[in-house]
Amino acid sequence: MKKLFSNGILFGTVIVIALFAGTTASAQKKSDASSASGGVKLVYKYPEGKSFKYVTDTKIVEDMDVNGQSMLVNVAMNMACEIKAAGKQDENLKLVIKIDSMSQMVESPQGSGGGSINDVKGKEFNIIISPQGKAIDISEASKITYTVEGSGETNLSQTFSYYFPVFPAGEIKQGDTWTTNDTLNSKTPSSSMWMPVTSVF
Repeated sequence: MKKLFSNGILFGTVIVIALFAGTTASAQKKSDASSASGGVKLVYKYPEGKSFKYVTDTKIVEDMDVNGQSMLVNVAMNMACEIKAAGKQDENLKLVIKIDSMSQMVESPQGSGGGSINDVKGKEFNIIISPQGKAIDISEASKITYTVEGSGETNLSQTFSYYFPVFPAGEIKQGDTWTTNDTLNSKTPSSSMWMPVTSVF
């Protein structure tokens, strides 16, 4: 999955292993078999009393032109968390997120920096998502702040505003594809981000 990423003055290509929602519009192409025999509707369901482990691994390669000179920056981010159900709010799902670990490393012509982010380890907060995975309420995530070496203070809202892949509204079968077009707009004390995202599933 490729994305255009901007954070302050940094621009580049993001390759992310797990994600994404935001303000979402989707297009769906069904297989011939799907039209003939129907399919299944994908929704998120978290059984009460069970927890699920998630790990996301993000690689960002930023190739910037600075006064006519190329500057290559590599960013590696990793996060492990535990997710469990906390009931429903209307038809939406309320989830408890617990951060197990988080790290970020940056390599640039100026040197390397980063490492484990201990400020968020063990932190818990609630989020609300739609049955299709769209983030409805991530206000508690925005209250958990942390500092990344060389980048300043930020919070978990950017991470969880697009954490879950968004499913299409209709039924699908094996072989179907769908595209989501998202716009992510967030601000933290040290940065602002406006990011158009096209994801093909």
